[in-house]
Amino acid sequence: MAPSPSGTAMTIAGGTGLDPVAVEVWIRCEGGPGDNPLNIGPGQHPGIGGTIAEINNGTNWGGIRAARGQPAAAQLAAIKASPWDEGHYANGCLERTLGSALGGAPAAPAPASSSSGGVTGDIASLVDQSIAAALGAPAGETTAQWLAEHAIRVAEVLGGATVFAVGLMMLLELVSTPAGSTAGGIVRKGARTGRKLTEAVLAAVAL
Repeated sequence: MAPSPSGTAMTIAGGTGLDPVAVEVWIRCEGGPGDNPLNIGPGQHPGIGGTIAEINNGTNWGGIRAARGQPAAAQLAAIKASPWDEGHYANGCLERTLGSALGGAPAAPAPASSSSGGVTGDIASLVDQSIAAALGAPAGETTAQWLAEHAIRVAEVLGGATVFAVGLMMLLELVSTPAGSTAGGIVRKGARTGRKLTEAVLAAVAL
């Protein structure tokens, strides 16, 4: 009897177009941790989003993607035929967990035209993965996902740059005080400038 899909399997299935039962069987045979249910690389932590991105964009998984819309057994046959598992699940785990024999693996899809996103899509995917890798993103994670995860850090950097710019403007304003001003006036203006700068820094930290 086929297993019931878990929430994780449903999420991955929804993001990849695969059958939820096939994904559940796949997860159980891989036995990965919660942040890497399909064991994408040793020691990696791609999360569910990175797992979905790897299935959708990875250059080695065309046969798996070609099985979309087919029964769970056929999709599992495509997974078994792919290089996802070095031993191609020769231990029979996929069949045992599904509770039935696997269907035939579909042929790898032919390259599609640029209008359907085939060859052009693969090139764009490779470029995106290269950028993400250069940024230090985990395997399978896209540039957009990395930027979203680091949005807070980006905001902090931008906030720091803003505070620096405001402080510089205040300093220039202080330096440009007319020559006829008294020393006491300069001191008072400096104190006000320091207070404003401190308030700006505290406001940035509180964000």
